[in-house]
Amino acid sequence: LEPVGRVGGRPARLMENEHRAFIGSLVLGLGFIMTEQQANQLVVGDSSNTDVLQPYAMGQDLNQRPDCSASRWIINFKDWPLSRAKEYPDALDIVRRLVKPQRDQLADYKKRVRDNWWRYEHQGPSLYRAIADLDHVLALSRVSNVVMPVRVATGPVFSEAAVVFALDDYASLAVLSSAAHTAWTVRYASTMRTDIRYTPSDVFLTLPRPSTTPELHRLGERLDTERRTLMLSRSWGLTTTYNHVHDPTDHDPEVLNLREVHTAIDQAVLDAYGWDLDLEIGHHPTKIGTRWTACPALGSNSSTSCSKKTIGALDFLRDFATQPSLGAVRVGTSGFVAGRTSPDGRPDRFPARRTPIRLARNLRLPLSRPVIFVPSFCGSRRTAN
Repeated sequence: LEPVGRVGGRPARLMENEHRAFIGSLVLGLGFIMTEQQANQLVVGDSSNTDVLQPYAMGQDLNQRPDCSASRWIINFKDWPLSRAKEYPDALDIVRRLVKPQRDQLADYKKRVRDNWWRYEHQGPSLYRAIADLDHVLALSRVSNVVMPVRVATGPVFSEAAVVFALDDYASLAVLSSAAHTAWTVRYASTMRTDIRYTPSDVFLTLPRPSTTPELHRLGERLDTERRTLMLSRSWGLTTTYNHVHDPTDHDPEVLNLREVHTAIDQAVLDAYGWDLDLEIGHHPTKIGTRWTACPALGSNSSTSCSKKTIGALDFLRDFATQPSLGAVRVGTSGFVAGRTSPDGRPDRFPARRTPIRLARNLRLPLSRPVIFVPSFCGSRRTAN
């Protein structure tokens, strides 16, 4: 499942990716959660309860519901003191009856959570501050092999089973739906049983993203529109949709169209990086089953030109983050990337917000090897010659 190459170590986090990817709220208490009907009953009893009721979007909603909407509602007292929560007695009574008894049993090391029983264990304030001015965000299920974001409206409380990106542009949707992002995820995310467990700090924060292009915007919007139409017309969730995409026996015209969109996105991402390669996208066997993905030789040590170019390219991306020969490339609080020392002994410094290609040039990376990136999900654990 893991792309391989010669560059070891962990990639450094990039400043341009900070405050962009978040895990949702850790609620700790099923008593906060209710059906839409129960929420409506609370509002009918007292219309002011709308102040403390929100849709609750979980990871399974993003993967299983055709419109990716929240399937539940939730009581949310935010970071309010108890005195303010008491202004909504009906909602507070529910939490007092269904949440507080469990919180009272928590050990002393969770005294804060125990004492503040009407609040979530972790609200995730940085997430909601980051998306406060956005009408839409990108989100994906935190534990899933789909590894595919969707564009959803803001307004719900997002659960800890969802990863939320404070990004609403279609170009970002295209990049995060690309094989490049999937490969980076597979390489650096953890796993839960047989599924990928997306960790923003290890995956998104370290990902060198390409420059935004009009083509990426166009394809991201096309993906969002045409995939949504397909899912709603067939009552498919995201998981079911991509099961069809990855099924080589499925020749449904709309499924074929979605494959075409993803192929175009992968090419547009390579173009945005400034790289040139025939990805050889098709149905190939992988460690997680047959997938609509890149050449199965990628990442192996075979004699094919495809494989050789790919290993050099994956290493190139990882060079951005690790730079073992130049010193770790890390983003400091000054807003500059440092890591190489100039001939007079002073560290080279340049603005952190650079495209990967510019970053490579500023770091004086050796560009003699192919500057090409193609993901591999099938390669054996070998080293490039």
